[in-house]
Amino acid sequence: MSTTAFNWRTTHILGPVVNNIYSRSPVNALQVRDDRLLVGFSDSTVRLFDRASGIRMWTLEGHGGPVNCLHSSKTRMVTGSDDKMIKVWDMREGRCLLTLEGHIAPVLCVRLSDRHILSGGRDHTIKVWDKSTGYCLRTLRGHTGRIVDLQLGAGSGSQFYTSSTDGTIKLWDVRSENRIRSYKGHKKAIVSFHHEEATLISAADDGTIKSWDCATGKCSLTLRVGSEREIPQSIRIRNDLLFCGEASGTIRIREASTGTPVRLLEGHASRVAALQVEDFEIWSGSSDSTVRRWSTEDEVRILLERMKTEEFEVVDNSVLSSNTFTGDLTSPGPASPSGGAPSGGAPSSAATSSVAPSAVDAGSSSCRDSGSLAAVTVPSSSMTPLASGLSTTSFSAAGPGSPGGVLAPDGPPGPAVTLSSALQGTTVEPAWAVGEFVVTDLASGDSPILCCALSRDYIVYGTEDGQIVIADRGSPSSRRTKMWTSPIRAIFVAAIGVGSGADDGSVALWSSGSGTAVWSVQHHIGAVNALQTNGKFVASGSQDGSLKVMNAADGILVHSLTDHSGPVTTLHFLATTIVSGAADGSLAIWNATSGEVVKVLSGHKGAVTALEFDDLEVLSASEDGTIRVWDVATGECVRMYSLGEGEARINCLQFDDSKIVHGLANGNLVVRDMETGESVRVLTRHSESVTDLAYDANVIVSASRDASLRMWTFTGAPADSGGLARSDIADKVEARMGEIMARAGPSSGKPGDSLRAGASGTTYSPGTSPGGGGTPSSLAVNSTSKHLELSELAEWSRAECKKRTINRGKNTAINCLHFTGDSLVTGGSDGVAKMWDINTGSRLKTFRGHLGAVNCLRFSGDTLVSGDDLHVRVWSMASNSCVVTLDGHEGPVLSLGFNSEVIVSGSRDHTLKVWDLETGRLLRTLKGHNGRITDLVLRDQMIVSASTDGTLKLWDINTSQRVRSFKGHTQGVNCCSVVSTSIVSGSADASLRVWDLGSGSTISVFDPSGANDVTHCLQADEHKIICGRRDGVLAVRTLIDGSVVRTWDAHTRAINAVQFDETRIVSGSEDKTAKVIEFDDKSGKNKSCVIS
Repeated sequence: MSTTAFNWRTTHILGPVVNNIYSRSPVNALQVRDDRLLVGFSDSTVRLFDRASGIRMWTLEGHGGPVNCLHSSKTRMVTGSDDKMIKVWDMREGRCLLTLEGHIAPVLCVRLSDRHILSGGRDHTIKVWDKSTGYCLRTLRGHTGRIVDLQLGAGSGSQFYTSSTDGTIKLWDVRSENRIRSYKGHKKAIVSFHHEEATLISAADDGTIKSWDCATGKCSLTLRVGSEREIPQSIRIRNDLLFCGEASGTIRIREASTGTPVRLLEGHASRVAALQVEDFEIWSGSSDSTVRRWSTEDEVRILLERMKTEEFEVVDNSVLSSNTFTGDLTSPGPASPSGGAPSGGAPSSAATSSVAPSAVDAGSSSCRDSGSLAAVTVPSSSMTPLASGLSTTSFSAAGPGSPGGVLAPDGPPGPAVTLSSALQGTTVEPAWAVGEFVVTDLASGDSPILCCALSRDYIVYGTEDGQIVIADRGSPSSRRTKMWTSPIRAIFVAAIGVGSGADDGSVALWSSGSGTAVWSVQHHIGAVNALQTNGKFVASGSQDGSLKVMNAADGILVHSLTDHSGPVTTLHFLATTIVSGAADGSLAIWNATSGEVVKVLSGHKGAVTALEFDDLEVLSASEDGTIRVWDVATGECVRMYSLGEGEARINCLQFDDSKIVHGLANGNLVVRDMETGESVRVLTRHSESVTDLAYDANVIVSASRDASLRMWTFTGAPADSGGLARSDIADKVEARMGEIMARAGPSSGKPGDSLRAGASGTTYSPGTSPGGGGTPSSLAVNSTSKHLELSELAEWSRAECKKRTINRGKNTAINCLHFTGDSLVTGGSDGVAKMWDINTGSRLKTFRGHLGAVNCLRFSGDTLVSGDDLHVRVWSMASNSCVVTLDGHEGPVLSLGFNSEVIVSGSRDHTLKVWDLETGRLLRTLKGHNGRITDLVLRDQMIVSASTDGTLKLWDINTSQRVRSFKGHTQGVNCCSVVSTSIVSGSADASLRVWDLGSGSTISVFDPSGANDVTHCLQADEHKIICGRRDGVLAVRTLIDGSVVRTWDAHTRAINAVQFDETRIVSGSEDKTAKVIEFDDKSGKNKSCVIS
């Protein structure tokens, strides 16, 4: 066996000092090779991470089921999946080269050799494939159980070992179909094994670990583990030590010769499915959806020595900190093109994180080294519409529902904020408020439909007469129907199959493809009201007042949870967390692995009828007539919406960042604004109670007691004529100019003077303060210059212009943009930032590495700064590499700005953070807002921030003190811009306001020009405001009185970002495009250009 210069027995282990990769999907396989970490997940994806930083580089999609195994060389990777297929990938380009089909059951293990690909499956066979052609050369039979693992032998590479649930290990030669030797001794299924030099190590369900002599096949040592939970699910041998990843989530290091435990590493919450041991580190992947890297003091010492010799160019505080890298926490990884191409790209080596030595003694780690030394702690879709052929109609839903009131968590309805039925003032996408839906009748029969679920491939539902129906999403008429003996009240569809819960207390799992039963159990004595899975476990809630947690593989009971005092009515299961609601009005947050209650959420005065849960918030509905929003971290109710007197009970709900969709007992579906609770749309089609709904991007599937199942597919906002013709606009501008000039007084200067706001001369105060007294305007405008400026604005309104469209990519909304000169950078929902030539629309550079949607960005010179789900990243534009990652926010980063010294970021966590640009060090955190930070402006030594709490705030960047607040908007502020000594803001209340920066008073309030005139983004200068609206319209308004002087129907969905200079307006939208509107100069004369 190999030896190294250090000893794992005594060298102190520092938990996961670089990487903690969190995902929403269980980890099945991993491999560390060179500078890459490859991970196979149950969500059917393979993700490639940078080994040092944990930054996700690629997401490979193509498999139709969980990825069970993978193995790579320098240029190739092979993966095997539950879909019975093997895929060969080009590691340089991330594309799928070959798909190998031949196994008749899931593929459980794969290996690459010099000339062959070897695979083992649940079908008890091993297959040998030609590496170049993918042709199956031979099939090896001899095992009587599924093939658990496969490893290459020593020597020429023609020999390999397989282990099986039949309790044996076999040695084969790839050149023949004959096995060379069998290793027998285990009495039950082998669950893991490893080969190193002349020794084989295997662990089995009989509670033993055996060491075998490779040459003779004899067992040289048998070790017994203490309990079933200590059986190694993954095992490695190195340096006379056994590294055992156990079913309990513990990694136990044992002496190979005696089995004596010498170290215990704790941190995973469930089964350690994959393990790799290197010289100075251990990598582990678990069913708890995490990958952890365990490092040693030796490695830290070496890193510090290298830093002293200046081998690292970039030094920040991330090597010795326990950074958290989110695999797909807020947004799944970028969708790959067809054919399995990657959805990301590899960052250069400059993305590797480095460390400041002082970080060693700070903070704490959630992972423990229970060894002999004291622990050292370190800081911590595009929807595919259903096929035609079914009953389909175009349907324009009814308008807003009945009003209600927004309540404080513990008080009566607040007088200042009510749920008005008007559309204005909401942040829901315009399509959901005014657009059309196509309604498809998926099912219609005699029996009420009680539950439904939706996945990428299937639509499933359960009925009162006991039917379980599994339909192919691409062809809903193709369906499998199973019958049960009692009503089906709960159902899910996931990678593991279709789960059903029935009135008789039974839970069953079915194959989604064939409809055959996998298992059925009856752990409850009352009806099953709720059922969900995380892929590893299945959780059920029952009328008997209990929750049951079962193994997804076989239905065996793991936990029985009985803390609720009444029937469990609803639940949601995400990662290792279960949230349940009960008839007693309480909600409970549970750790699914330990079965312990983490938090109890109290406040509802009636039974909880529906809930939904993401990583940050729980939404719950109750018979008490309220919807509550709870903060997961604190367990506190942060918002509460009254449904209005007499409004029907909510039976089911779903939500995303902008809206809540819920089904009512009166048969209606209601769409509400997430921030305000505003009812913005009522969909009326069902004649009886809506019992369940499933929501996926632009599709809602609803089930009802009227025996119907309907799919509502959003088709887009209705066509808009775009308002006035160009000549009418020009006439309107001329008329408005006359009114303004009449109020402004006589001209006192010479024509041609171009004095800006704040120059000497007659001043004009367009508005008064809310208090009633006149407030001198900070927008002092010389009356002589006014004519010239408004004339130029009129030319903008009259002139022809050229439009160019930049299509960013399939399924990729543009969240943010910034341009300077001829370079435009856009950030998208796919987690990628892209640089474009603004003149040609051609893509110049791609910046990959974000773990979630890119929500905001700015660039200057060679520096690009961008924000995603939790982090701020600083990029070198010359090298396309991330040079610093700023980690500190507890929610998505939504806004930012930077100058030559600092970066300022604003987040959904209600805070702003100020960072040192050069080092990435956090300088200060600004607290004061009670809502997410939607926008900010960094100007010299001041920061202006806008928030969903309805206010703007001015901060002193040096003292961290809040200088003043700007209050007046009745709903959240979406955007802001600073012009000289004024602030312009746009709000969800549909108004624009101009504020005096010095006093905080309101100068002007501009009311909306229409019901959907809600500004999502804006930029202003001394005489105009360019607004990007939620209805996809770009509007030019005067800063003096807010008059709309020109509009363009630029986009089909909400505009998320807008920027202009003297010759161009650039906008980015949810419709996945950027539009460039270009003039020759500020006079608005047409510039000839080619539309790409």
